[in-house]
Amino acid sequence: MSSINNIVDITITTESGAVAVQGFGLPTFIADSALASDAAAFERFKTYADLTEVAGDYADTTMAYKFAQKIFSAEAPPSEIAIANTATDDASFTASLTAVQIESTGLFCFAIESRTLQDAIDSAVWTEANSLNFIYCEDTVVDIGESGTDGLGTYVDTNGLKQTAVFYHEDAETYPVEGAFIGAWITLEIGSWTAKFKDAIGIPASRLTSAQEAASRVINVNTFVDKGSFRMIQEGTAGAKFLDEVYADAWIKARLSEAMLSTFKKLDLVPYDDDGIGIIENDVLRKVFDEGIDRGIITDHVFDEDGKRTGGYEITSPKASSIPSTEKEIRVYSRTTFKYFKRVAMHKAVMTGVALY
Repeated sequence: MSSINNIVDITITTESGAVAVQGFGLPTFIADSALASDAAAFERFKTYADLTEVAGDYADTTMAYKFAQKIFSAEAPPSEIAIANTATDDASFTASLTAVQIESTGLFCFAIESRTLQDAIDSAVWTEANSLNFIYCEDTVVDIGESGTDGLGTYVDTNGLKQTAVFYHEDAETYPVEGAFIGAWITLEIGSWTAKFKDAIGIPASRLTSAQEAASRVINVNTFVDKGSFRMIQEGTAGAKFLDEVYADAWIKARLSEAMLSTFKKLDLVPYDDDGIGIIENDVLRKVFDEGIDRGIITDHVFDEDGKRTGGYEITSPKASSIPSTEKEIRVYSRTTFKYFKRVAMHKAVMTGVALY
């Protein structure tokens, strides 16, 4: 089980206005613009409801259009996508990403047009720092580790990154196949899916040897292959972490942040006493965790025969009287801890039996 700090690190601010609810279903493609940021025609971030709208801004020969074409062709396409742009006067690729995030209406899952390895590495590092989800495709077998060590997959694996999902597909250099991969899961309810076994509509399966498939798994690079009559994604990971867990953890963190801020805003005050601690437990933690159970993100409450918890969640809080006055003076409460049990997917089943005469 992940530690509490690995799952949730919440910073609450008291900004005015309604509490914004973070979404995770707006896939974004970051295109390479030939315009400066102050150009009249430049748009940093824009949403589109269908391919016809995209065609009004991007020719069908552009990577942005082709990304949109793939994701809108998914079995269950999103209601909208976003296309963002770098600018020629951006200080760096990281600066471009930050500018997109500032202008966005819900950036979480994104892909980039650039095929420059350093831009991909910068994107992966920035993604990790911002707890987002970056999808990137390699296009050569050497990048998945068969006979070399270059490529984003190796970088993500070596540096232990867990928010970037690297795929291999031979068409990645000429076509934004990331759109087909993202389309396989982006509209599914968080807690109800795993990326493994999903079909990616509109692209061919890769032809890899068993050695190449094994090499990709060693460094957690995903592939899209034919298994008999099934086309499927393997293994559905972001580094050493499964993609569905990236989304589930992000959902928990976002909902806790929103619930905490909403509680601070709707009450005249949350008292720094046992009643206030109870409000945090019940109106924030239990509320979010119970919804997590309903959504299938957290397992049901289960105990083994010895009474030890093996499912659900557990919250531990002290009495207010035990908290040092120095903490109360600065009005920061940080003593409640919790743990929860993730509901995860089964990816393999091994059965044994005996044949009798």
